[in-house]
Amino acid sequence: MHTGDWWKAMIAGLMVFTAWAGISSAAVPMGTAFVYEGRLAEATVLPDGLYDLRFTLYDDPDPKIGLQVGGSVDVNDVEVANGAFTAVLDFGDDPNVFDGQARWLEVAMWIGKTKGVSNYATMGPRQEIRPVPYALYAKNAGRADRVAFEDDPQVGANTVNFLAKWDGFALVTSSIFDDGTRVGIGTTTPAARLDVAGDIAVNGTVIVNSQGQWVGGGTGSPGGVPAHEWKWGTLLRFQNPDGTWGDFADLQGSQGSKGDKGDTGSTGPVGPSGPQGAKGDTGATGPAGPQGLTGAQGLQGLKGDKGDTGATGPAGPAGPQGLTGPQGPKGDTGSTGPVGPSGPQGAKGDTGATGPAGPQGLTGAQGPQGSKGDIGDTGATGPAGPQGATGVQG
Repeated sequence: MHTGDWWKAMIAGLMVFTAWAGISSAAVPMGTAFVYEGRLAEATVLPDGLYDLRFTLYDDPDPKIGLQVGGSVDVNDVEVANGAFTAVLDFGDDPNVFDGQARWLEVAMWIGKTKGVSNYATMGPRQEIRPVPYALYAKNAGRADRVAFEDDPQVGANTVNFLAKWDGFALVTSSIFDDGTRVGIGTTTPAARLDVAGDIAVNGTVIVNSQGQWVGGGTGSPGGVPAHEWKWGTLLRFQNPDGTWGDFADLQGSQGSKGDKGDTGSTGPVGPSGPQGAKGDTGATGPAGPQGLTGAQGLQGLKGDKGDTGATGPAGPAGPQGLTGPQGPKGDTGSTGPVGPSGPQGAKGDTGATGPAGPQGLTGAQGPQGSKGDIGDTGATGPAGPQGATGVQG
């Protein structure tokens, strides 16, 4: 049995109760109990487990005006699987419970106790009780004041003019149609007093097929054709056993409605050519035709000799001086000569040779290109090429 905060969550989430395929009848011997099948759900969650449920009957679906009928039925440890459950309900044999009036069933769930009192929460709207439990009402049929009458003779939708039949549980629609003047079996548009859609059999043997043709059957055989007389091709009368003649009956039906237009026939063969007529007068000159299209472009003439080279244009201004490269590393210092003996002060010696130059520094980056010089004078025009071929006349 489930209790606790989970129940609170289901109540806060407006747990919904919906009935399945109505109510099924109880097993024999007949008592006052019946089976009720339903489903519990919270949004999209379908619970599993054992739950304590309370079932109560009311005479109206509106909780504000509906009055309770009979006592409540508590069913504990109801097994719920994927939200579905089945409960056996027994409201007793009180004739006022199911007295032919409409009833609505309210389902509540046990959510715990407060100071020793059990608390139940109602699960969704009340569900209408369908006719099968009212079979319990038949137990009181022996009392004249308990006889129930059908308020609505229809059995489901689109059952006007259909005869009802009992299938063992309820009235259902049969295959017999009666519009008050004609009866159809298997058809809702009988064309005669009795119209059967299908074969007609006697003692299990078909004697008339669905096309209205006699196919035999039974123990006897069809008799001979009685004396008869035709008149005007469509009138027929038969001779009675006493030798008198019956009235002529016109076997030609009324003119049918016009059929749909037939398909167009194929085109007939072309007839032979007639003789050539005399030459007619010359007709007036027609208007001038539209301007012809322009002819295609003639071929390109041969390229002329190259003209003399024009004079060189003046040089453009020099670009700015490139950046000075970084100073190269200092050259190695020459080795120190040995110290001579201290003699008398000699004459001033010659200047020593200059040490080797340091390595060349890296070349500075190339300066930007100077602006383009003025264009030189145009060279002389070369001789014209030969004339191209004439284009096609438009």
